[in-house]
Amino acid sequence: MVTPLPRPAPPAADPRLTVDLASFDEIELRILDNEAVIVGAEPDSPAARSKLKRGMVVEAVNDVALAPVIAAAAKEKSSLTPLFQVRAVMNLVKGVADSTVSLRIKGEKAPVELARVHIGRMVSLGNLGNEPLVYEARMLDKRTAYLRLSIFLDPATVMPQIEQDLTTFASARGLIIDLRGNPGGIGGMAMGITGHLVDVAGQKLGTMLLRGSSLDFVINPQIVQFRGRVAVLIDEMSASTSEILAGGLQDLHRARIFGRTSPGAALPSVIDKLPNGDRFQHAIANYTSMGSKVLEGAGVTPDVIVPLDLKTLRGKQDPVIAAATKWLAGKEKP
Repeated sequence: MVTPLPRPAPPAADPRLTVDLASFDEIELRILDNEAVIVGAEPDSPAARSKLKRGMVVEAVNDVALAPVIAAAAKEKSSLTPLFQVRAVMNLVKGVADSTVSLRIKGEKAPVELARVHIGRMVSLGNLGNEPLVYEARMLDKRTAYLRLSIFLDPATVMPQIEQDLTTFASARGLIIDLRGNPGGIGGMAMGITGHLVDVAGQKLGTMLLRGSSLDFVINPQIVQFRGRVAVLIDEMSASTSEILAGGLQDLHRARIFGRTSPGAALPSVIDKLPNGDRFQHAIANYTSMGSKVLEGAGVTPDVIVPLDLKTLRGKQDPVIAAATKWLAGKEKP
């Protein structure tokens, strides 16, 4: 998803065409060697309480084999291919709220039955529709703070909470901002977050280029500042505003980026609602990072690439968090 901008809502669509779907973001899947691999589960969710583990391969959803689905989504090769593949699989996983979904796991005799549940708070913006928002802030250890945001929406609630948590994290040696799986959202929130990390006025994350004008993503330093090291985690599902934040902090040399290259879906856009209830999203501008990089189609390349690997996924630690924590502790060069 690229950065959505609010548009006036058209007349309501025929309600008979609207289906209440559960977000079902309790599991995270990625594609490795043309297979759907579980890379995580939301804490306290049905998935986390089930037998599902990181590194397991999902072969089928409700008896629909995933191999052809993954292959079909890869016919048009681009930087967005991994994102399209994951979304194609997740479209099968999603369904009517309070229903169940069956996952067939490679090497397991019986499928895993999971209840479809909403994770986090449901929020919306313009014609985007309802999206789940999960915000998490905690200390990983005595010196390492951790902040995770699933989507850049609801700034009136999220931004004050981030400021409050950064105040709590003031004595931390380092901060991890986890944007893995974050599809983007409101671009201004990236500027707001950066204002708590950069104390020099006149800086910017990048520039939005419209037909007859341009708009700089200017950083306004805030009173509450986190001055320790910053690590940002991204992957092939970290799009739009996630790329703007990660790429801008990388260009400003304010953060070190860990994970895998983002999809390169960074064009500002609007979403129109069609008469049949579908939504049509289209770009309205170009975007270049602080370092004049065109992110669209290229993405943000991490400073430290942590590839998908079944062996490390099946270990006790999240390999990307482990790499970032090691650097924040001063065990790796800046």
